[in-house]
Amino acid sequence: MITLLVGATLSQLKSSGTPGRKEGFAIVSLGWITATALGALPLVISGAVPTYTDAYFEVMSGFTTTGSTVIPAVEAVLRGILLWRGLMQWLGGMGIIVLSLALFSFSKTGTTLFQAEVPGHITDRILPRLGKSAGMLWLIYAVITVAMIIVLCIAGMPLFESIVISRFL
Repeated sequence: MITLLVGATLSQLKSSGTPGRKEGFAIVSLGWITATALGALPLVISGAVPTYTDAYFEVMSGFTTTGSTVIPAVEAVLRGILLWRGLMQWLGGMGIIVLSLALFSFSKTGTTLFQAEVPGHITDRILPRLGKSAGMLWLIYAVITVAMIIVLCIAGMPLFESIVISRFL
């Protein structure tokens, strides 16, 4: 509910023009901060971590796929939180920005985000195929993840653990 409220509020903000390169950097930076801040809420609300700072660290670790954790006994955490941690790391594995690009690829904002994430002249060759390329990367990533879940289940791992472990692609 908190995330929906924040999203609804942010969706009401309207730009007076098309965003430039500086605005693109700001959008990317604020996007990371906001996604991490909201992603930390389930960890704090569930009591999986003692402080919001620890939850923020845990989520940033997941989104950046650094593998660090502040949870001393991960196996003792609720299954929903384990699934949330796995999803964060899965998203981080492919990249939140690539996901954003896939969603915003048809707008000037998506182009600006891409130029902020990948500075240089390479953007001129990639931009025309941005949406299609990002979508194809996500499809490949999802297919490999499902294949890994199936292989882990065949090897004898329970389904839930297979789903959570598949984030380590």
